[in-house]
This record gives sequence, structure tokens and C-alpha cells, in this order.
Amino acid sequence: MTIKFGLSLLLIVLSASGAAIAQEAPGNAASPKAIACPPSIQVQQTPLPALASDWQTRSSNDTHPLANISFYAGPPEEMAQLAPSSTQRKGKTLTSRWQFAPTDRVYWVACEYAGTSAIVTRPLDKSIASCVAEHDMNSSPPVLQRWSCHGGPAG
Repeated sequence: MTIKFGLSLLLIVLSASGAAIAQEAPGNAASPKAIACPPSIQVQQTPLPALASDWQTRSSNDTHPLANISFYAGPPEEMAQLAPSSTQRKGKTLTSRWQFAPTDRVYWVACEYAGTSAIVTRPLDKSIASCVAEHDMNSSPPVLQRWSCHGGPAG
């Protein structure tokens, strides 16, 4: 994957633990399904050959913490990012909610990490009808505190 300034990224997922639960519809006997953003990812950046022969390149292999999530109508590479259906600020917490309309398309979640444009994505289960995220407004930019997704009415 190539990004601005000619850097290529290689994602190495360090951990599969997360902080979100997708809950089944009320009355459904199935147990909750975990949706986990890795809490951090390791990103190896290697500059492409320098544009001028007198420049030297240096690679990095840094760990980046989870900072945000976003949702898409379809695979993220189609760039159909969804805006929250509503947002509410209480004190230093910003709560964003996404309501997903029934569709044949699959909704996706993208886990975003501080200090890198590298993301981790996965499709959401078709039963997911809404998601909520809480951000700490004490940070700039605001940092994701927790998020969860919930199923719709059983049908």
C-alpha cells in the first residue's frame, strides 16, 4: 500500500484483544459476538528510493495505539465512509452513534491508529443495526475510549 511521500506500509497486528461487543437482539439466546480492534498495531515504514541521490532514507518500525474507529457502507477501499447518525457531548465525552439501514451491502468497521494512516478493517455481521463510540475530548485529537455494536430486532 503506498501513501503520501512514497512510504510503503506493512501491518503487523500485535494483539487481537479489543473493547467492543456486538450484542445479539434482545430475546436471542446466542451469546454476544466480540468485535475487536487490536489495541495497537506495529507499522513498518520503508521509504521508496530517494528522489535525489544525495538523500538517505531511514525506515521505522513503530507501534501505534488505537485512536478511532469509522464505519463504511461496503469495503473501505470503496471510500463510502459513513458520518455518525448523531453526536452528543457530555462534559469531556463525545458520544457518536451510527444507525445502519437494512441493505444487501455489508457494513465495515475500520480501526484507526494514532500517528499512522495504516488501518485494520473487517466486515460487520449482517445482524448489526447500530454502533456507538465514546471519545475523550481532553485529547487533541479526541481519543477513542470505548465502542460497541448491537444487533437489531430478531426477524
